[in-house]
Amino acid sequence: MVVYFGFLFHIYQPPVQIPPVIRQIVEESYLPIIEALKNHPDAKITLNINGTLTEQLNDFGY
Repeated sequence: MVVYFGFLFHIYQPPVQIPPVIRQIVEESYLPIIEALKNHPDAKITLNINGTLTEQLNDFGY
């Protein structure tokens, strides 16, 4: 029997999140996920990221 499963990552931060919290979350959560994916290039994920977080990450240089 073959079992398949998928990873869905939903990442969100509220529009009023303060910069130190964004940096901490990126370093403790988002960057380790990216590193894991780099180490496993055949891995596939679904990423759900809201527009507010996209803007915040861009504003803070990520």
